[in-house]
Amino acid sequence: TGYTATATSGLDTFSCTTTSLTCSITGLVNGTEYSVTLIASNAAGASAESDPVLGTPLSVPDAPTNVQVSRVFDGITVSWTAPAQNGGDAITEYTVTATPNDASGDVTCSWTTGDGALTCDLSGVSNTANYSIVVVATNSVGNSAGSTAASTTGYSAPGAPSINTVTVGNTTLTLTITPGTTGGLSRTDYVYSLDNGVTYTSFGTATGPFVITGLTNGTTYRVSVAAVNGVDTGAFSARATAVPATVPSAPRWLHGVRGSTTATLLWNPSASNGGSAITSYFVSDLHGHTCTTSTFTCTVTGLTNGVSYVFYVVAYNSRGPSAPSNSNLVTPATTPGAPGITSVIAGNRSVEVTYTAPVSTGGAALGYYDYSVDGGATWQSGQYRAKNTVVITLAGQHITTKTALIITGLVNGTTYSVKIRARNIVGAGAASVATSAIPFTTPGKTVIQAVATTTTTATVTFTAPVTGG
Repeated sequence: TGYTATATSGLDTFSCTTTSLTCSITGLVNGTEYSVTLIASNAAGASAESDPVLGTPLSVPDAPTNVQVSRVFDGITVSWTAPAQNGGDAITEYTVTATPNDASGDVTCSWTTGDGALTCDLSGVSNTANYSIVVVATNSVGNSAGSTAASTTGYSAPGAPSINTVTVGNTTLTLTITPGTTGGLSRTDYVYSLDNGVTYTSFGTATGPFVITGLTNGTTYRVSVAAVNGVDTGAFSARATAVPATVPSAPRWLHGVRGSTTATLLWNPSASNGGSAITSYFVSDLHGHTCTTSTFTCTVTGLTNGVSYVFYVVAYNSRGPSAPSNSNLVTPATTPGAPGITSVIAGNRSVEVTYTAPVSTGGAALGYYDYSVDGGATWQSGQYRAKNTVVITLAGQHITTKTALIITGLVNGTTYSVKIRARNIVGAGAASVATSAIPFTTPGKTVIQAVATTTTTATVTFTAPVTGG
């Protein structure tokens, strides 16, 4: 009337009854070997127990757990933990499936017995795709359920950097950059563009320095930069404006004009401003006498007449000072002081003026002396140099000299107010104190008209000389 099947393993016994020819014994432990016997029953009683048959229950494994992903360029490495239950049978394979969020298609890899650690490398992935990754375990029964999905985000081009500073140089621009996002990959380069990203050029470095060369001084450039990684060139930064420049060339043709305790320097501008407007010129000598101007002339004060000074000038722009110009020697000077008249000796239509040189030469060598015979109202200029008139005296057999001017062309008997003044390269100096003089000579020849004689006397009648000298 029925059958009873019994499965025994050690002390554990499980059974099932049926009236058909099949019966399922439940509650067994997968992977445990059981001895199974069968007894048939009818109204008369139970049969003898059948010969035992050995059997081991099995199932598919549980799902793998703890799925971890590590992404690299062009690949994903997946690791996981084996399921707690293998279904009673050794797991012979794991299959990893990565499903993208784009149309690039699934990517798979598998692990089989003997491969070692539970890892698998997915290759041929789309670098820009996001992936959902599931691991399935397989034993002789079949495949487990899929693991809890792990995800990984695809790479992208770097985010736009920003330009912090631009330092101008001689045909160069040097940038400092704050990076944007990496896009998930290390930056391999930076590029710059001078046309808002239409074309760009590599810096050849991802870490700096970032130097743009080969530019034209004085030209305005608008530069933007972008980072590069394995995916692509990223977005460009906002543009920064800069004008490369260098120091000006040296001012040209410096020359000086002396003054009294001053020197006025003049020059031609620099042939090149270096690409940046010249803001000032600086004049100096080697002893701290200076002046600054934005024009092409400058007067240095506080000098000493008669002392020579060597000046040079440099031009300044935003980049700094130029090389110095040619040097120029200037000796400040003024007109001489007044000479002193020591004597005036009248002669025939002339006077001899003896004098002493001025105490001050004005800082320049004395040249001609001028004279005036009308108290300084008019002058005969530049006609006479200082002359030494030698006077030989018999006293003690000495020879003495005196410095004198001989003024001729005068009218005897006329009173003249005589002044002299000295000249140097600057001009005529102060006049001496006036001294009066009357030229004269011996009288003219007389004419006897008659001679009358008497005892011991002679009376002479004559006419006076035409000139009295």
